[in-house]
Amino acid sequence: MCGVAGIYSLDGSRINDLEFKLKKILSEIKHRGPDQEGIYISKKKNCGLVNNRLAIVSPNEKINLPFSKNKNQYLSFNGEIYNHREIRKNLISKKINFDGSTDTEVLYEYLINSGNSNNFEDLNGMWSFALYDDNEHKLLISRDLLGEKHLFYTVQNNELIFCSEIDPIINLIEKAEIDYENLIGAWKFNIPLPGKSLIKNIFRMKAGENIIIQNKTFTRHDNSSLQPDKWFQFFREIKDENEIFKKFEEIFSEELSLRIPSDVSFFSTLSGGIDSTTLNYFLSNLSPNFNSIFGISSPLQKNEKYNLISEVELSNRVSKLLQTNHSLENLYEKKGYELLKNNARTAFDGCFDPGLANIMALAESVKHKKSKVFFFADGPDELLSGYSSDIELNRIDNFLGKKNKQKKLDFIRKFKIFKFAVSRYLNLKKNNEFNFSYNPFITRPNHLMSQNEFLSKVFSSYDQEKFFDFCTLDEKYKHLLDYMDLSQIRSLIYATKTLPDMFNYRLDKASMHYSVEARLPFLSKNIVEFFIAIPSKYRFCKDSSKGKMFLRNFLKSKSKELEKYVCKRPKMGFGDNFWQIKSINDKLDMKKNINEDAFDNKSFNKGAYNFIAKNNKIHQGNIWNSYVLSETLQTIKNKQKR
Repeated sequence: MCGVAGIYSLDGSRINDLEFKLKKILSEIKHRGPDQEGIYISKKKNCGLVNNRLAIVSPNEKINLPFSKNKNQYLSFNGEIYNHREIRKNLISKKINFDGSTDTEVLYEYLINSGNSNNFEDLNGMWSFALYDDNEHKLLISRDLLGEKHLFYTVQNNELIFCSEIDPIINLIEKAEIDYENLIGAWKFNIPLPGKSLIKNIFRMKAGENIIIQNKTFTRHDNSSLQPDKWFQFFREIKDENEIFKKFEEIFSEELSLRIPSDVSFFSTLSGGIDSTTLNYFLSNLSPNFNSIFGISSPLQKNEKYNLISEVELSNRVSKLLQTNHSLENLYEKKGYELLKNNARTAFDGCFDPGLANIMALAESVKHKKSKVFFFADGPDELLSGYSSDIELNRIDNFLGKKNKQKKLDFIRKFKIFKFAVSRYLNLKKNNEFNFSYNPFITRPNHLMSQNEFLSKVFSSYDQEKFFDFCTLDEKYKHLLDYMDLSQIRSLIYATKTLPDMFNYRLDKASMHYSVEARLPFLSKNIVEFFIAIPSKYRFCKDSSKGKMFLRNFLKSKSKELEKYVCKRPKMGFGDNFWQIKSINDKLDMKKNINEDAFDNKSFNKGAYNFIAKNNKIHQGNIWNSYVLSETLQTIKNKQKR
């Protein structure tokens, strides 16, 4: 787990002040890899790479960074290759020699010896990396399929600048300007659409993408793809849900065992919810007496809720059942205000999600406990229909029936009285505007924040047709549509859009701020494909009031205690945003600190500032978004004055 960056001349000419620029970048991403660092500058000074290292695999082994063995091809690598031992054996069988035991060397040899292949299906891991060939002046940059690692890039003055984080790029470019279309995406989804950032002409690599740059040409390839169809026959033939449980146990145990670090200590998040309990159940079998942690985001989590048990007490009870070394951390008491303030001032990437501060506080706690790794249970909500919005969509699907869904939906949309009646009958809260479609298929992702009605009142040329990327299936998976039910399609959209470009980015940014690696075993490719393929009948309870029934029933089959305290419990969520705590909210005083000048752009309607800052009915989330815009714009102005 590391930080990567570089500057590459598109036409091969010498880059001015290259060493100075690289050292500047390296100093700004030191938190991503405090254990080792290095800079490479090509012979002609037309390319330079930066790499720093958070040593987890073979932490006592020192390696040259960026990594090279032939002094011609250099690798700057961020991530972990979990099956590096298996790949090493395969390479050794081909007479390839190794000098050390790191996964960095394995990835290097794998790439050097794969010829011109862009197919990385053999790699089980998470990554963003850059591989430079000095003889050919050829650069390959890559991001993993599930998008656990990230890479930003821009082109200016005939130079490509790329980095694990956006801030160092902004400090090198001549002028940073807000892209207001991307701002709409950030306000709508808490982050800009895939591939975008908040700053004009700074882009994020898409998940599962390779980009080869040579002779001023950018060539893009998919390095791998999801294949849920390999499980379709299995689910068609299965008769007993217990057989599905056995297969899940087999796959998840193998994937989790690859991800348990052998050389450093780790923590696992444990809230007592379905997802974290499932993860910790498996960890308790594979690594007994490990460390678990629950981050308390709000005093309300100490209050009794479901079954007369608070979230805090539930996490303690599950910990005792699974025999973990459990600790509780009051996150909001630590740096709630400071983290929110800092995140608001530096949202150049467009990550407006206030939950970022919660994860940062948790990562800091793990770091203080002298650990470099913590496990997160993200994924099942998206992949197994765990959100209330997806449960509602399933109710709507069933209500409309199998035939003529789109016609029926159009009829309901046409008349407010029918929208109201159906919404009330189905008890809809997230989907009461029926803002989705069956043909073409457009869903409603859980992280949809600002509604169309609000955005049209704030922005002068809001066109919702431009903002469906998080809601639609990627073209390369369209051939699967006829073989999947609606819940499976939504799961595939989450896996290829929301998880890589919203939740995984938030987690990586938050954890690496404190030099801690977040591992996501539910997002191993094998598990993701298996979960996507699970049919609707295993996802929802009979009355459609709960989702994620597959994992609920799995835990139920394992323990009566877990069934009593965990399986029947409604979804509680990650925890309150820190600004929902009155003392922090009062200190932020967001409305008062929204700068009216932030709305001085033709992209906004006249009166947009007053509509937001002087309207007591505006949702607090939209106040937060406006506050973040105001603070980030001020930071950009301050940078440009220097």
